[in-house]
Amino acid sequence: MKDKGLERKIALLIEFIDEWIGFRDFLKGALRDGKISAEEERKFLEIKSLIARKYQGLGQTLGEEFSPDNRVTEIISQAVSLEGMAGTSGMKFAKIENDWHQSYIRLNEFLGGLESQRDQIAKISRASIFFGGLSKGARGLLRGVIKLILVLALLFIILLFGSYFLAGEEAKEKGLVSYVITTVKDWIRVADEEPEESE
Repeated sequence: MKDKGLERKIALLIEFIDEWIGFRDFLKGALRDGKISAEEERKFLEIKSLIARKYQGLGQTLGEEFSPDNRVTEIISQAVSLEGMAGTSGMKFAKIENDWHQSYIRLNEFLGGLESQRDQIAKISRASIFFGGLSKGARGLLRGVIKLILVLALLFIILLFGSYFLAGEEAKEKGLVSYVITTVKDWIRVADEEPEESE
């Protein structure tokens, strides 16, 4: 059994982590060249805007378990434009890169927690399916035993009453109830007697 809500959270978080990696890769690639084109700047602003929206939506979807990491929002707010980032000192860029790594680790820790929940649900589901099948089998067995007992009881009653009608006039003079009681007592007595050992 799968928890659809949990699966959705995991999928959204994985998607966001992939986009967060894409953001970093794009930023590093664009800044490596030194020349920033208008197309790169437009694409950067697009990616940054998408990341900001998705991160906010992620917080709402994941609920109270997920406390937003300020590093993500700080990086997005500090990286105003590629042009501005190109003029950033190496020290400031190193801090942004360090913050990115810390946020990446935190996102993956949270993803690990969600995947652990999924594994627990899967274990419980497998156990309940096994024991559910076991109890279903036990119920079927019990029904079979009850049916067998009822059939045997019915055969016993048919045999008992049938023997009354086949018995001689003496049994019929005693009456049905008396005959049944006497016959049952005789059968019990015979069943209790030990068989004689043959020499």
